[in-house]
Amino acid sequence: MMMRETGAAAVCRYPVMDVRWTPYAGPQLVATAEAQHFGIAGAGGASVHEFRPGGGAPGGRAGPGGGPSGGLEPVAFFPTPEGASCVAWSEQRPDQLLVGGGLGWVRLFSLLSGDDRAVGALRAHAADVCRVKFKPLAKDAFLTAAADGLVRAWDPAVAFGGGGAAAAEGAPQ
Repeated sequence: MMMRETGAAAVCRYPVMDVRWTPYAGPQLVATAEAQHFGIAGAGGASVHEFRPGGGAPGGRAGPGGGPSGGLEPVAFFPTPEGASCVAWSEQRPDQLLVGGGLGWVRLFSLLSGDDRAVGALRAHAADVCRVKFKPLAKDAFLTAAADGLVRAWDPAVAFGGGGAAAAEGAPQ
């Protein structure tokens, strides 16, 4: 079967290292992990875009990333002091996004927080985090994998102090 391109595109701040669709019904959200200089040095972050098929921006006009057949409209950008290499949507809360990146950091962001600061941060590894993944069925854990050769399992309520309500001590936002 041949896939047809929609013509939708998004302009991101940095090179994109990972991209994920939200698993939830409702707005069709897309998250990206981005890293300046491809993660070798510099900052990064995670962008969230809404896919709007058939017309891009509200009212049917094409938005900045969309052609006549759809658009990816910016919703939020969550900056990180180091490059972001991977993203995963929370399996418990549709507003939360897990972002892994340089120096072993994993950050939890919320679309409902009202700002671009992490609602939780965890120094999970001694090297760059290359993958984050929520447990799909029980939804009470997530995995991190990193360049230090380790795969670790975490309980979000423990890792982020009450399910993401507080940042880990010493975590740069």
